[in-house]
Amino acid sequence: MLRKYVQVDENNIAVCVCLVEGEVDAPVPVIPHDNPETVEIGTKWDGSNWVQTEELVRSKRDKLLVEQVDVVAGNALRWASLSSDEQASWSAYRTALLNVPQQDDFPLNVSWPTR
Repeated sequence: MLRKYVQVDENNIAVCVCLVEGEVDAPVPVIPHDNPETVEIGTKWDGSNWVQTEELVRSKRDKLLVEQVDVVAGNALRWASLSSDEQASWSAYRTALLNVPQQDDFPLNVSWPTR
């Protein structure tokens, strides 16, 4: 029988998915789960739900800044080729991403800005 778990760290933060055939003697903390593949690594088990952590949300935000914004705003030639309206749009998007942690329901309920 295939047993499905989510391995967690000492703070109940999801570390990885564990699929084990047969009996389990878990040497690491695990939480049984019917669909562990649906659990986002970095979320925290609060006893009844998987919830986003500050670290996870900040990591997502930082990835967006690096992969989307910095390649444009951090490149002087690309930035100079944009119109003032396009520059303002990129600046507003960057500011909105930086302000994600100041949202009222952060980190549990984040409204992600769009460019």
